Amino acid sequence: AEKIVFPPYTLSPRRLKRGRHTLELTLHLTRVNSFSALHAFGRIAYKGPMQWYTTGEKWAYEYQLFGNGLLKSPIIEVLYDVNQ
Repeated sequence: AEKIVFPPYTLSPRRLKRGRHTLELTLHLTRVNSFSALHAFGRIAYKGPMQWYTTGEKWAYEYQLFGNGLLKSPIIEVLYDVNQ
């Protein structure tokens, strides 16, 4: 197993033998959109228990979700070595 954690998010696996292979992707996320203060409006440097008590301009009726995880479909390109 190899990890793709930093840009440009590419992977060049070691030489594979001919035949069928299975590609398995495991995605690890934070819990910011599950357990965070979803109604706190604006940039929040710290996300913790006190963010649950937002009022006034810091309050929003709509959920304030943060972009994380897979934000677009992965592009999988298979390049063949012509010398094989």
